[in-house]
Amino acid sequence: MFVLKQDEIPEVLYGERSTDYYQDSQQIKRSARRLPADIPKDKIVSSTFGQLDPKKQLREAGYPFDHIGTELTALHGKFELVSKDVLLLKDQFERRTNELTGKIEAETRTLSEKVEESRKSILEKVEVLFDKKFLRVVGLVIGAMPIMYGGVTFLQATTLGGNVIAFIAMLVGVLILLLTYALTRTG
Repeated sequence: MFVLKQDEIPEVLYGERSTDYYQDSQQIKRSARRLPADIPKDKIVSSTFGQLDPKKQLREAGYPFDHIGTELTALHGKFELVSKDVLLLKDQFERRTNELTGKIEAETRTLSEKVEESRKSILEKVEVLFDKKFLRVVGLVIGAMPIMYGGVTFLQATTLGGNVIAFIAMLVGVLILLLTYALTRTG
């Protein structure tokens, strides 16, 4: 056997010679060697490879594999505990998420209802305000007409009778204006 130094490179790399294959195979292959017949079957590990429990196989393989098998078996139990804890945490997280989602949806519905009530209230107030303003404008227009008629008639009339009618028309117009103002006055 030859050991190469760190900076040495072999003349022919492994796998490039025709003799570099294990038992004339280019793939992974089980050993073709036969075990002596006097070994009890329960002691043979390799012949029961397909049927052997992996934990048992690791324990029977010797150091360090028996130690690794023991540690893995111990860890498996811890993983089961962790898995159960993670599952419980996941369930609790989902439950809390559903609770919060329900609360958010309820608050959203409540907020939507309040917004709708506020909208209706504002619309009613605007409608009342519009009605008052409209009534004021109509009252002013109607009240102004007799005042103007009375003023024109007063100026055109030369007799006392026409003046009295014009004065009464003006008085009615002023009364209509005052009444309109009183009814449509906003607090």
